[in-house]
Amino acid sequence: MFESAGRQKSWSRLFPAFSAATAAVFLASCAGADSGGDDTPSEESSPSRQGAQEEDGPLATSTITAMDEKGGLEVTVNSLDRVGAGRVVVKMSVTNESDTRHYTNHMFATAGKERAMSNTGRGVTLIDTSNGRRHFAFMRSDEDTCLCSNWGGGALDKGESQDFWVAFPEPPGDVTRMTVTTPVTPDFVDLPLGESEPRGKKFLDIPVEDPEILDLTAYQESLDGDSSRADTGNEASISLSSDVLFELNESDLTPAAGRELKKVAKEIDDSSAEVVRIDGHTDNSGNDSINSPLSKARAESVEKELESLITRNGVTFETDGHGSSDPIADNSTEEGRKKNRRVTVTFEK
Repeated sequence: MFESAGRQKSWSRLFPAFSAATAAVFLASCAGADSGGDDTPSEESSPSRQGAQEEDGPLATSTITAMDEKGGLEVTVNSLDRVGAGRVVVKMSVTNESDTRHYTNHMFATAGKERAMSNTGRGVTLIDTSNGRRHFAFMRSDEDTCLCSNWGGGALDKGESQDFWVAFPEPPGDVTRMTVTTPVTPDFVDLPLGESEPRGKKFLDIPVEDPEILDLTAYQESLDGDSSRADTGNEASISLSSDVLFELNESDLTPAAGRELKKVAKEIDDSSAEVVRIDGHTDNSGNDSINSPLSKARAESVEKELESLITRNGVTFETDGHGSSDPIADNSTEEGRKKNRRVTVTFEK
């Protein structure tokens, strides 16, 4: 899979499809690489054909900010391309601009991952901001490592660079920009997503495990703590305090509840949701022989009010009561108990 290479490797040697002119452009910013046992992907298995972005120069550059002892190291995103077979490849480099020798071991790996990936870009991720999803590197199903280059560790002296690449599951076809994150730099935000073809077909044939793509969740809480919301890529979940919606131990809505639920109803009207899920919750005061039916009755009261407020046709409801079985805060404090007394309304955006 990997072939050994020595110090001062050029981009054209790493990826033979590069022209000498293109290699010269990159060598101006990537002076070379210290291998120290460096392994680079072979021509047959690497995404080695250049894309249009590489011809235009690097997409973005940042200095390392998360490791004080690594001052003077510069990280560059050279290209970000769809390459076929449902894969996106990001090519990056790290360059030592300081007078101090720096080691690159574990720099871009994921904490706690296997030693085999300590000198890879496993910790790099892609964010599809338009859909609110984070893409993690493909894991190979035939080897215990990511679908990525492995440089084997080593050190960089002044002016030396290390190139590496990582393959990810691609986003939907209408996505044209993504954000690249690393464990040691600020995010590379809103980079253009291009297209290129790998030099050899073997790269596209390498077996991988199922894609790991997770929803990003944005959480907001009101200043008074009476409401909160969690947003993923395509779903909103709004939690309203039972202290606002109901009197103590009651399931009839208060006047204040109507004002809050009008806001929720408008969001549902403006959404594409066909099903709205309503879940009632209590704190752990008393026992669930009382709390469970109370939380269910409260969810049904919210359903009835929303049904009267929503103007769009085709919306159905699912309600349930969970008593104290699903706390989101510490029931040993009054503040925590207040957060646990809630009704949550969840729907697609």
